[in-house]
Amino acid sequence: MALSILPYLMTTAAKKNHVKNEIVILTATSGDTGKAALAGFADVPGTKIIVFYPKNGVSPIQEKQMVTQKGANTHVVGIHGNFDQAQTGVKKMFSDKELAELMDKAGYQFSSANSINIAVLFLRLSIMYMHMQNYMQMVLLEKMRESMS
Repeated sequence: MALSILPYLMTTAAKKNHVKNEIVILTATSGDTGKAALAGFADVPGTKIIVFYPKNGVSPIQEKQMVTQKGANTHVVGIHGNFDQAQTGVKKMFSDKELAELMDKAGYQFSSANSINIAVLFLRLSIMYMHMQNYMQMVLLEKMRESMS
């Protein structure tokens, strides 16, 4: 679900921040989230998505789901290696200043989409909310104790 909302949040934020470049999503998958990321960004204006996966490291069903994903802006790359190598390759692209400059001149900029990151964000927000609720209850109880004494 998070990956169906993320593309629209990202493009809305880009417009509000006057981002002129098209956003190119780079992500690596072990097979579980690749299809969801591709489906979420499929045909979303102002974006392209490239999903890297280990060619011999995903199930045939996962691979078929990814390589048959419809969308003019979706791209899938099977690498010879494992997920960690795919992830390392993506990280290297993000940290390559020369590549970033070339992309900027061509009207593109890199970003990432990872359902785990979104899930972690929601988890952290819910935990923070619970802590705030508990704190408020403690403060309220303390005030009640003070008023009774």
